[in-house]
Amino acid sequence: LIQVKGNEKKPLAYELPDLCRLHWLVLTRRVFNTLEIGSGFSTVFIADAKNILKKYFGKVDDIRCEKQFHIYSIGEDKHFLNLTKKRIPKKLKNHITLMFSKVDIVNYQGKYALKHRNLPNISPDLIYLDGPNLFTVKNKINNFTTDHKDLMPMVGDIIKIEYFLTPGTIIIT
Repeated sequence: LIQVKGNEKKPLAYELPDLCRLHWLVLTRRVFNTLEIGSGFSTVFIADAKNILKKYFGKVDDIRCEKQFHIYSIGEDKHFLNLTKKRIPKKLKNHITLMFSKVDIVNYQGKYALKHRNLPNISPDLIYLDGPNLFTVKNKINNFTTDHKDLMPMVGDIIKIEYFLTPGTIIIT
């Protein structure tokens, strides 16, 4: 239950089959922009696939995408973001934007959800939802908090950008 400890500073062990599947999906779907909620080993694997796509296709004209073959990875814990940053090989750095964002619990249509304060201003064609950590949320609503190991993260961020996503956008949880 390492993932449900509030004070854990050691990253979860990677699952190679999952990372390889992510890599394969980015390659086969020719993903231009990825929004990753929760950084880690997956950030490097997705960036490697982006690097391969960039080498193969170069710059693609007539597509509405400011940074092609790029991953925007959001983390709510500076410690884990720094660990991810140290893992990134030099050749992949220009494919990755790491972002820090605090997370709040909010009331969305009468239900509790988690929401990042900052999101990149993009329309991703792949969203990889692998966070946030429940224990980094500090606020409460009606004395309800996510700071408890019985709960699961419920992120409402995708709902905020849902109408801006293009047809065919993939969401992986």
